[in-house]
Amino acid sequence: MQTVSIRAALVGLAAITATPVLAGSPADKLACGNAVRKDAVAACDRVLATPNLTRAERLMAHFNRGWAHRRTGANSEAIADFDAAEAQDGGFARLYLSRAEAKRDMGDMNGALLDLNRYIALDGGDWNGHYQRALIERRKGRHARALEDVTRALELKPFAKELGPLHVLTLADLGRLPAAKEAADRLVASRGSDATSRYARAVVAFRQKDHDAATADLDTALAAEPLFSAAYALKAQIDEARSDKAAAAENYRLARRSGGPTLDEAAAILLADSRLANLGPAARSATAATRAPGKVATAAGAAATKAAEPVGKQAAPQAKPAASEAKPEAPAKPRTKVECRRFVPSAGMTIAVPCGS
Repeated sequence: MQTVSIRAALVGLAAITATPVLAGSPADKLACGNAVRKDAVAACDRVLATPNLTRAERLMAHFNRGWAHRRTGANSEAIADFDAAEAQDGGFARLYLSRAEAKRDMGDMNGALLDLNRYIALDGGDWNGHYQRALIERRKGRHARALEDVTRALELKPFAKELGPLHVLTLADLGRLPAAKEAADRLVASRGSDATSRYARAVVAFRQKDHDAATADLDTALAAEPLFSAAYALKAQIDEARSDKAAAAENYRLARRSGGPTLDEAAAILLADSRLANLGPAARSATAATRAPGKVATAAGAAATKAAEPVGKQAAPQAKPAASEAKPEAPAKPRTKVECRRFVPSAGMTIAVPCGS
């Protein structure tokens, strides 16, 4: 299909009118083209029910409805719409990038990678395609390929905020720690307290066994982004290196939350789950994970509380909690048939995970 046809469809879907909303009306097309609207899916439904749609109009209605589904987290429905869009025109590049993101969020890394390869073949000049592919290649432990993509993305868009930290991390993944440290220092010098830049430099310091420097950067990162999963997971690894299992368990618990920067988030949660299952009594004795919104506990606070207890004196028995009270989280039960491994970039290690995760 010719590019002019797609552009014509976009213009048609973006037409502004005062006509009452009817099936396939210009107002429906406008609403369908705005994925953040609550009525976007319903508007796209009405557009798609209109007879005699051109292939370009049907493609864009499916594409837009796919994005409306993604905005609500309905990735399976989004993928179905992107598939339908592909059936109308397999040369529409943006649908492959969009479908790759939905597949990644569903955990289908191989499917996402196939779509990104197709997207880059169609539009190799978009930095985001290379960036997204670098994320997946790194998650799969293929660091040289990840570095190639992030380097290309930096050539296309040198000042994209996402790329600097990823560049530092891929250098560290490859063991090129002096180069990673140099790049991280430049990044922090230009961005100050930026959380992801500080986290990237902390990863380098951790791998260089400079735990004090890593902790300082992580504290700055968490002050800026209190829900940064990967930063908490890295703090927990430092706690383990210092033999402070209670503090490590507390930070792993905090790493299991989401809502902050997504850099290394999935890997951090996997690592936290794995380590909490192995820490055993230390995980159970750490501060309870359930907290009031807005109150973020720190590993330092947990350690300080532990240090304040009288030496050699046992704590007073706790009253049995009421049924309505939150119970301490039980250690994760060992899963059966755990036969697969996944590289965790933030940890620089491979852990066992359920196959298909």
